[in-house]
Amino acid sequence: VAALDFDGTLTSGDQLSAEAVEAIDRVRRNGLLVVLVTGRIGAEFAHDHPDIGEHVDALVLENGAVAVINGQTHPVAAPVDAALDAALTDRGVPFRRGEVLVAVDGKHASAVLEVIGELGLDCQIIRNRSALMVLPAGVNKASGLVVALESLGLSPHNAVGVGDAQNDHAFLSRCQV
Repeated sequence: VAALDFDGTLTSGDQLSAEAVEAIDRVRRNGLLVVLVTGRIGAEFAHDHPDIGEHVDALVLENGAVAVINGQTHPVAAPVDAALDAALTDRGVPFRRGEVLVAVDGKHASAVLEVIGELGLDCQIIRNRSALMVLPAGVNKASGLVVALESLGLSPHNAVGVGDAQNDHAFLSRCQV
C-alpha cells in the first residue's frame, strides 16, 4: 500500500494535477492500494476535491482522527471537547471544527495551549506548517493509518509512506519504507 500525504506531497498549492491523479490510478492498476493521509477536515477536503475518493482505497482525515473506508466515515476518536470552542470564541480566537479536531492558525498557539490547560483537556497540539491542530491525546496520522490498514487487511509493514511536513513524521515512522 502507498500511504501518501496530500498537501505539499501530491499538490502544488491547493491544486492536484491531472498527472498526480494518473500516477495514483497507475499505481492502483499495478496492484497497490493507495491511502491518502491528510490533516484536512473531511468536509473541507470533500468540497475542494470531491472526486478524490474514486482514485484511492481509503482516506485518513483530520490528522488521523477520521478514516473513510469503502465510502463510510469512521471517527477514530471522540471529538475534542466542545468547551474548547466556547473558550476560543470567548477569547476571539478563530477556529474551524472537524468531526474530531479543532484547527487554529499557529499565531494563536499560546492562547490555545492556555485554554487547554485551564479546561484540563486531554488534548495535544500538532503543528503543520503555520497551522495548529488540536486532537485527542494519542491521535495522529500514524494511529489513523493503522486503523485504515487494518480495515484493508494490511499492516504498516505493507506500507510505503510519502510525506513532507511535521505532522507526517508519525505516520512515516510507522511505514515499512
